[in-house]
Amino acid sequence: MYARILVLYSSFLIVYSNKCYWNNKCSYKYFGSKTIYDEVRGDIRDTAELKGCEAVSVWSMIRHGVRHPTSSNVPPMQRAADLKEDIVRRYLEGHGSMCAQDINNLQKWSWHEVISSTPGDLTFEGYKELHDLGARFHDHFQQLLQKADHYNFKPTLEQRTIQSAKAFVEGLAGGYLRFKISNATDRDDILRPYFYCAKHDVEVYNGPRSQIEMNKYQETPEFQKLLKNVQKRTGLEEPISATNATGLYDLCRFFRAYSSTRSSPWCALFDDEELMFLEYLNDIRHYYRNGYGSPINEKLAGPALGELLQQFQASIQHSTRSFTGYFSHDSMLQMIYTSLGLFRDYPEISGFERIPGRKWRTSFMTPFAANFVTVLHKCVNESGTTDYQVQFFINEEEFHLCHSRTCSWQEFREKFDQFNNSNLEFCNIDNSSTSALESIVVGL
Repeated sequence: MYARILVLYSSFLIVYSNKCYWNNKCSYKYFGSKTIYDEVRGDIRDTAELKGCEAVSVWSMIRHGVRHPTSSNVPPMQRAADLKEDIVRRYLEGHGSMCAQDINNLQKWSWHEVISSTPGDLTFEGYKELHDLGARFHDHFQQLLQKADHYNFKPTLEQRTIQSAKAFVEGLAGGYLRFKISNATDRDDILRPYFYCAKHDVEVYNGPRSQIEMNKYQETPEFQKLLKNVQKRTGLEEPISATNATGLYDLCRFFRAYSSTRSSPWCALFDDEELMFLEYLNDIRHYYRNGYGSPINEKLAGPALGELLQQFQASIQHSTRSFTGYFSHDSMLQMIYTSLGLFRDYPEISGFERIPGRKWRTSFMTPFAANFVTVLHKCVNESGTTDYQVQFFINEEEFHLCHSRTCSWQEFREKFDQFNNSNLEFCNIDNSSTSALESIVVGL
């Protein structure tokens, strides 16, 4: 009888301990655009070779690595962090349902002042992500790198992309090659076209649609359940607002990305299902600001994809080898995917209802250090005839844009010709349109 009671008690302890964040060995790891790259990446070195082919040109768009939150993210995170003392106090008074070790870890946590003084900057972890990525590219493209006639490495005018470019090139060089990084410029229609597009700024980025859809989702039963669960779990007397929840979520995912253990005591405030809800809220924002939520977004990657086509054409026409690495942001990558018709959902992403099996998941599309890589191969078939094949990678996993592993040169041309003469003239808006739209936004 005693042995049976002991077994039951031990089983209870195992079930109970699995609810604790500190000892959960398989905790949720997908945090939208703040996902750690190693959690979702492939490994380009493991890609099977294309028989009879040689890489002659590479064009890549790469996101920066782990960064600090931006200046707009810091205040709500600090306000959420102010709840720490109340959460600990309520636990000591016998309220809430958090585990003792999770509370203890929260007690020991402190805000990093460097975050406030260097918002948006690349972290040590982010530098390492890009260095390691460059090292893997060195191994995979070693022959091309040693023979290439042209190199082009260029970041946007941000510390996080400039340092990411430096880290990547350092890894790519392998200790013996020498590459030069081009200086960032005030305006760059290839790397950051949305930043200079007045139409996108007014109608999309600062437009009402993304916030309307996010507000709509925050009113759904499952998101309201999340708010009640967090309040109950923490034992707080005041209701948790949606703003509090997203601030706490950012404390969870940013500090998790900083940590060598890939954990943050703030993640203990949520269970895995609730983290899925917050991940979806993040996806809504990006869908409308950078994706299919606005027809403007799919036009903005045109100049970049047009340049990709031109680079490959030049390699074929002049029999030259080249390697291009651009260092930008998740918005740019999402716009590239939208222009190419990738990761599109039917029905579309909205705040009406979460789509668990959706294709548009920023955790997998654009984590930190995300990358879109296109490779032109010169191939010789069995009859001795030369042709060209184009291969695609997303986050180091081969992506099949055509029906087989690669696109033939003709297929590639058919898909990319539409971008050949792209420009940003559509971005211009007159003052009357701006005033009218501002009136609409104010009215909402």
